[in-house]
Amino acid sequence: MPREPLLVVGHLTCDRVDGSRRLGGAAWYAARTLAAFGHPVRLLTAAPADPLLDALRRLPGLALHRIDAGTFTTFRHGTGPDGRRHLVLESLAPTLSPRDLPPTWRASGWGLCLPVASECPVSWLADLSETEWVVGLQGWLRRTGACGRVEPADPPQALFRARLLAATLSEEDHPDAEAIARRLAARARLVAITRGAAPVRVLTARGAFEVPVPPVRHVHDTTGAGDVFTAALMHALRAGHLDEDAVRMAAEAAARHVAGQGPAEAAAALPGTGDAMACAVARVRARLALSEVPEDPRHGENTVQWLLRLHPEADEALRLAALAHDIDRATPERVRREDFRDYDAFKAAHARRGARLLRGILEGCGLEPALVEEACRLVAHHEAGGDPRADILRDADSLSFYDTNLPLYLRRQGPEEALRRARWGWARLSERGRALLRAFRPRDPGAQWVLEALLADLEGGRA
Repeated sequence: MPREPLLVVGHLTCDRVDGSRRLGGAAWYAARTLAAFGHPVRLLTAAPADPLLDALRRLPGLALHRIDAGTFTTFRHGTGPDGRRHLVLESLAPTLSPRDLPPTWRASGWGLCLPVASECPVSWLADLSETEWVVGLQGWLRRTGACGRVEPADPPQALFRARLLAATLSEEDHPDAEAIARRLAARARLVAITRGAAPVRVLTARGAFEVPVPPVRHVHDTTGAGDVFTAALMHALRAGHLDEDAVRMAAEAAARHVAGQGPAEAAAALPGTGDAMACAVARVRARLALSEVPEDPRHGENTVQWLLRLHPEADEALRLAALAHDIDRATPERVRREDFRDYDAFKAAHARRGARLLRGILEGCGLEPALVEEACRLVAHHEAGGDPRADILRDADSLSFYDTNLPLYLRRQGPEEALRRARWGWARLSERGRALLRAFRPRDPGAQWVLEALLADLEGGRA
């Protein structure tokens, strides 16, 4: 089935190894991996017209936008007396700016930012703020020392203010890898530290855990393993796998790469989906169950119940949208109210991000394109409505707020804010929805008080 193109940003490199030239760079290994997983890839890079780029033609679904450069970013690979790999930066291609993107690429929902030599300013993450970013940190943790020798450097402070889906780094990238990961985990869903054959260490806002790495009997080449890991992690997270499962799949893909298997074999590390609809519902429910907002799982299910009360013939797209409409809120890196001056703008951004997350799950489970498009369209419009189907979903969501969310919202936010939110919900209900709410009697005394205060305000013309 057609899939949404994924954006990859970073320098393709010329790697000099034992006197030979070969194509390299995190963007190259990641693009190969995503193409093997069946994703169309949009690759932005800066490089010269060079026969090394001929390898790109073998990647199905690749769209390349190349900023012409007089040279590749070129690394000379070597081994030090201690047996550890070292790099020397011989030349550097131009910096990549968001302005270099073709206009149609700016709306990319999912992106991999993979600098190798700080060629992608951190401003990328803010300029394309509605892209779900997975980043490989390596290129932001480097500087060039004496004689071009690549050595660790502290990351840009702006990185710690960015909203990320996930980030990856190697323990060899920086001596303070753990501390850097811990700071980033405050705003990202997860940060993964790869440690060679040792278990991957994963940090989240809720704590840390480790995921074992599959053993590799014969090491073919470790170059690019971290980039394969990062691309496979993005693929698994986008498809709705939970954190530990996604990291495990990424580690398996990287291990197959190290063993000398190609991208197709690495892609086989990710399991099939079975029944597509059951897969989608299970992944949505699993994500909602992890929400920091305790009423979210029940609110999704209850919105489906209100939907069926309003429209008993609701099709699969409507039912999926009702279940998943608040999936953005069930993620640590969710859209946050404090980042918006206007409440309606916040709600619109929340709805758009929910649609992006749902698209990844539905495509990852193999649902039909028309169903994917309609379910995601509905989620993107569930706050404002705008057509009969979106209006029904908006009503179901609104009524479920009074049914399931209001008691806990009142306890967290207090009566004044709860009444403000109740008035806002009333304003977006249809006449049919308002009639149902007037007849509704909450079981919770606090919710009943808010609803009675709302209706009293309406009677007095104050709402």
